[in-house]
Amino acid sequence: MPNIVTGFPMVNAGSLYMNGLGIAPGATTLKVALQAGACRDSTNQEDIVLGSAVSINFGVVGANGIDTGAIGASTMYHVYVIGSSLSADPETNVSTQVSTIGGTSLNGIILTQTTVATPSATVTNNVQPAGLISLSATAPLLPTGYDMFRRVGSVLSTAGSVVAPFWQANSGNSTNRKMWYDTPVVALAATAGAAFAALSLVASVPAAALSASNTEVTLQVDLLPNAAANFVALRPTGGAAAAGNVKFSGSVGAVHQFGQLDVDAALVGGVASIDWLTDAVSTVALTVAAYVDKL
Repeated sequence: MPNIVTGFPMVNAGSLYMNGLGIAPGATTLKVALQAGACRDSTNQEDIVLGSAVSINFGVVGANGIDTGAIGASTMYHVYVIGSSLSADPETNVSTQVSTIGGTSLNGIILTQTTVATPSATVTNNVQPAGLISLSATAPLLPTGYDMFRRVGSVLSTAGSVVAPFWQANSGNSTNRKMWYDTPVVALAATAGAAFAALSLVASVPAAALSASNTEVTLQVDLLPNAAANFVALRPTGGAAAAGNVKFSGSVGAVHQFGQLDVDAALVGGVASIDWLTDAVSTVALTVAAYVDKL
């Protein structure tokens, strides 16, 4: 019996739920592994059920590949699970219908009668759920036969046009999943600034992760204080905290102080952004180690 779960909403399923569908590095640097699971599609109308894990290959165009083109350098890509609302539904996919009565007739009178075997129903739209990678965070180019999608994460390519090593903290049925980079991404080279300045995180935190609001970003901090107790202060861009929401200070002047801070990033001009300041002489370098992806 065909599996028609894909085409019908689950009873009592949560709004925009997601269960499983975690992503991980694939077997090669051009692949992303997508775990089995189920979710509501992006319109919150249909369910996509991926029965077994799949490998998504940047070297392939189409289902379980990239939607168009080829992987580029230092670029953010978005990972989707895709499905068809008509998948394996025989009522809409029987390709032939023939009469079971045959024979010969004369002036409307049947002289002989034969039967023709009823053909087997042929399914012409047996499109199965799959993975897809796209530059678009909201509208991937779906392969023929697919009409549903849901973003399940994002991956970054390196300067060498391969997938940057990562780890997605998959909490089962949560839609808030923390994305860690094995090599933190530089956001700010060592700089001093006595007034709050906005810092774009576009190179490492996709705007889609913020879901039109703030999201938590984990930063690695390298502070070189000019004097003991000099500090760096951070806040979401446009925040009202005059002294910042998060601070990190040095204990000895002219000695590097290293730490890790969590701060909310705001969506400003379509990109994730934070504000930062130090005193006029102390410098700070910031790298993005992780962010919470709101799926």
